Amino acid sequence: MYRNKLKSVIMLLIILFSVSCKKDKERVPYEYLALLFYGQTPACSTSGAFHYYGANNQISEHYRSIDGSCWSKYTPSILVDYMDYGNGVFVAVHSYNSSFSNKISHSTDGINFTETTYPATSKLGRVKFINKKFYIYQSGSLSLIKSADGINWTKPAQTNLGANTISDLTGYSSGATNYLIALSSGCDCILISTDDAETWTVKSYNNLLRGGGPVAAGTSAIVVLNQTGNSVLTSADSGVTWKQNTFTSPRKAWNINGKFYVYGDSADITSSSAPLSSSSDGNTWATVKTFDHYYDIYHLVVSGTGRLVTPAYYSDDGTNWIKSTSFEKPITYMMYVP
Repeated sequence: MYRNKLKSVIMLLIILFSVSCKKDKERVPYEYLALLFYGQTPACSTSGAFHYYGANNQISEHYRSIDGSCWSKYTPSILVDYMDYGNGVFVAVHSYNSSFSNKISHSTDGINFTETTYPATSKLGRVKFINKKFYIYQSGSLSLIKSADGINWTKPAQTNLGANTISDLTGYSSGATNYLIALSSGCDCILISTDDAETWTVKSYNNLLRGGGPVAAGTSAIVVLNQTGNSVLTSADSGVTWKQNTFTSPRKAWNINGKFYVYGDSADITSSSAPLSSSSDGNTWATVKTFDHYYDIYHLVVSGTGRLVTPAYYSDDGTNWIKSTSFEKPITYMMYVP
């Protein structure tokens, strides 16, 4: 009798919990309730190909997921600080671990890595796969190398770059032209290249801000965040003219499937409010969802089917977000593998 009563109470709690979540327009998978009631993390399915990868390099833990809803730990053959995927290859950068620093490795399965050589350069930093090429750069420096296969690396001439350092890198394709956009912390400008970082053209912000924050770009516009000035700069003509739009504490920006996403917070790690906004043109913004913490939205990736995935949530329509079995935060990188 006692067991029957206990089961009834648990079922009632599950029903009430589900109803309250629906009121908040946030659905929670039933298997996640095991964590709530029994203190156990549900086991993730291992049947199928892994498409999402992420890591917290502060504690040297790596995670992967089949569908972005449930994450499980895995152990690659080397410690990874940053990683990206493209052209069938995983490229890992090791720039902080003292026993394996300033190294680049490549892999076809994301687990077994082989070290590769690269041109003499300063300390390595982030790796990004942009316009079918890998680029590795150290934020705030002139260091930049590139590769098409993740194995053979070259250092571009970087003509006209001058003393302008690179603090963020993004890009997009329009017709037959590949645009590489570099944000510089050494000038009141962005840098644009159409020949894979060999030559650059400087585009001034016209004194609207100095340095700026992260940059996102698409065929419709280039968006640069002013993290200290509560604004977003938008250019619809490849950096010739700029429009300044008010935006409270913008932190990170993405262009995904032709739409811009920016999240903002109070820059306080104890903040309980991290709203994510979207825009089709970089000028008019609408809040998509307010997350509990900036850790929840510090990274945003999209699958081939359009599923949006963050370290703590996923969404198939960009409006309704589902809580996932998230991994240890903060997350250093996240990526989607087709």
